[in-house]
Amino acid sequence: VKNKLNSDKFLYYKQLLVKDLKRKYDLKLSLNDLTKVTVQKNKFHDISFGEKNAAIQVAVFSDYQCSHCKTFHEELEKRMQQYPNQIRVQYHHFPIINAFSKNLAIYGYCMNDQGRYKEYSEFVYNNQGKLNYNNLTTNLATISHDNIKLTSCLKSSMPTLALDKDIEQATSLNVNSTPKVIVNGYVSTLMDLDAELKKIN
Repeated sequence: VKNKLNSDKFLYYKQLLVKDLKRKYDLKLSLNDLTKVTVQKNKFHDISFGEKNAAIQVAVFSDYQCSHCKTFHEELEKRMQQYPNQIRVQYHHFPIINAFSKNLAIYGYCMNDQGRYKEYSEFVYNNQGKLNYNNLTTNLATISHDNIKLTSCLKSSMPTLALDKDIEQATSLNVNSTPKVIVNGYVSTLMDLDAELKKIN
């Protein structure tokens, strides 16, 4: 109860501060971090890990070529390993850097289709700046997967539909940068996630 009261009090004063800043400096927020939002599961292909009813629900919009996304991915994975039953993560692709980002995202859906999303993501982030259209498929040989199934998936409509859906949702939420992290419905940071973990541990 004490933690809830302190959290509500913090949110109240945070709202007052932001309103004052907006009035004084004509501040504009892309995705309002004071308004609770609902991030829908991608109906074409859901990428999520962790207990379905975990106390902490995280949604992440990311770009494989974003350096900050790489850092966040690494830190989030550490926390998921440390608190496996308390965090559920829903991943959404929002490739905004260039066209190859979209290609990496397309592969991501298909690698997840084989249960290799985490391995693929780690591989891509660890090789930022080194992968391209010509060497991606060849380098994927380092990850255990069925290449025939991967090729079939890439030729199907699923990954394109899933990517379009993720982009559509990101756009509807006014997401304009990555990583965009939403914890229990509120735009958050890694520090916010740690604060939520501290409340329940």
